[in-house]
Formats: sequence, C-alpha cells, structure tokens
Amino acid sequence: PGLNVDKTAIDAAYTAGAYYTIAVTSNAAWTAAKDDNATWLSLSPVSATGNGTVTLNIAASPAVIARAATVTISAGALSHTVTVTQAAAAPTLKVDKTTIDAKATADAYTIGVTSNAEWTAATDAAATWVSLSSASAAGNGTVTVNIAENLATKIRSATITFTAGTLSRTVDVTQDSSVVPPTYAASTQTWTFGEQTWSDAIHIPECNKESFESSDTDPQCRNYTSGKNTWYYYNWPYAIANERELCPSPWRLPTSDDADDIISYTTYKELIAEWGLGGSVQRGNVGNTDAYAAYWTSTPYVDEETLKPLQKQSWHLYYTTGMKIGQKIILPSGALGVTFADNNTGFQIRCVKK
Repeated sequence: PGLNVDKTAIDAAYTAGAYYTIAVTSNAAWTAAKDDNATWLSLSPVSATGNGTVTLNIAASPAVIARAATVTISAGALSHTVTVTQAAAAPTLKVDKTTIDAKATADAYTIGVTSNAEWTAATDAAATWVSLSSASAAGNGTVTVNIAENLATKIRSATITFTAGTLSRTVDVTQDSSVVPPTYAASTQTWTFGEQTWSDAIHIPECNKESFESSDTDPQCRNYTSGKNTWYYYNWPYAIANERELCPSPWRLPTSDDADDIISYTTYKELIAEWGLGGSVQRGNVGNTDAYAAYWTSTPYVDEETLKPLQKQSWHLYYTTGMKIGQKIILPSGALGVTFADNNTGFQIRCVKK
C-alpha cells in the first residue's frame, strides 16, 4: 500500500468556508480524521479508496486568538498528518447604549457589552460619583453603573469608556441636579404689581460655602456679612448660567422691560421699603452696603445709538438711599431705576413671574 498527501500544513483565515483541500494519493483504502475537540472543523469525505481529495469545512472563528487542529490521513499502517491553524478573529466591541440620563437620586443603570475579546471599562478620574460593578471582563457581559445622589444644584456629567484592543466605545452619563428652591419659595416675601410678582432677594445654598475675600477680583458667587446682615453676590455670567437654580420655573430673572413696567406703578415703593440694601462687589471690594442695593436682570445693556448689545455691560436694577452712581449721576433718596455695569461686578438676585 502507498499513501501521500500534498501538504503538511494549512493556514486558514478566521472567516468561514470550504476553501481548503488535501489531495490524497493512494492505491489503498484510506480514512481522514480530525481531533475530537476541533468542533469548528469538519472533513468530507472521511474515507475513500485510491486517489482523492478531502475538503475542510471551517467555521468562522469568534476568538481573538488563533486555534489549531490536526487532520490525520491513514491507510493501513501508513499515516500522514496536516496541521490546520486558523487565524484569530478581529476584535469586536459593542455597547447597548450611548447615553444614560440619570435622576438626581442615587440609582443603578446597566450597560450590555457584546465582545469577542477582553475589554475594560473606566470612568473619568474626576467622576467619583460614578462607580462600575466590573472594570474588566472577556466576551459578552453586563456592567452595572452605580450613581450617587446629586446634592448639588448643577447638572453633572461623566463619560464611561469601554476598550478592547484598539477599539473603544463611550457612554455619556448626565445626572439631574437636586434643584433646591430659592429661599423665597418657602419663607420670604413676594410683591405683586399688575401682572408681575417679585421675589425677595434670594441666594442658592452653595453661596454659603465660602465668604467674600478682598483678593477675589472675579466674584462668581460670594457672601458678605456685616453685623446681623448677610448679602449674596453673583456676577452676571454666573446668574445667567445658573438661572434654573436661582429662579425655577415659572420664576425667571427679570428683564429690563420688567424693570420699566414696575416703575409705572406707584405702589412699587412697597417693594423699596422691603428691598433692603446690599451694595456690590467689584474688583475685590465690597461697596456701599448701607447706601444702595442692585439686582441683575437677564438682558444685556443695549447701546441707544447703535442699538447693539454691549457684551461687557449688563442691565441691573438699583435702589438707592441717595448716592453717586458712577462719576456723574447723583440719585435722590428712594430712587428706583435701571442702569448697567460690568458683568463681573457682584450684585444680588431677585426673580419675577407673570
């Protein structure tokens, strides 16, 4: 008996197909067999007599590592082996969502991961309020995202990044804020003029966390205490960016039109009587806390000649007991009006609704 095969090795791609053959030369009956554990490989035919061809049917590889098997051709006491090596599959990585919109309260959310490789999951280093149930795994899996309660008055966000080899997928996490109602909502006074209702001066809790320092030249949100009185100051960009916390719907920051409307009512002096004084913070100085109070509005100052807004100027309401505003204008006691100031000056906040 004689037996020969035309190759000793086959290097197969990771894709599926019957693309590979072994030519058998023999004058006897022969058989073809593979390793028992090579379930991804099948042979056709598995026996014949004389010359013939064995076709290898290879399934697609889901793994990112190569795999191998041995095919043995036998005729009596004669045998030849062919080593079949299938290349590793390209890594895959999918996640079942791209965003998580989380509630302000503590909660857990899941992300399904589909992959044929080892992968890792990580959050932004600064996002200590987000923790993951698993930092790494192999193959398909699920990651639980545990989110702590948001006690701040601002929405916060983080990114979770999944990585497998050179592949990466991100999930953006956004958590609602715990909007703490301003003080007027529960305990301070309001005043109504026609269709307008005005709140007392308000502040948000985070302003209690630090006091004004004379070196602070950009007062985002500060407080200042003198005697028994405490005033809370915000610059204009801060007031606009945080209007949701300062004036939850239906309340809002007033506009210059609101200021014009209130002046048309003689009863606005009731508001003046309760307005209270607070001065301003500008370039590191607290000014005139016993002479006037000023409150930001939401509209930028518009130059009357060009009718264009001045980007560094913003409207504010003021009430004075009699003082100089700027270098030229001296206001009588009990005056209420609208003027403008640099938007980094710190003023207080009132809200209005209709």
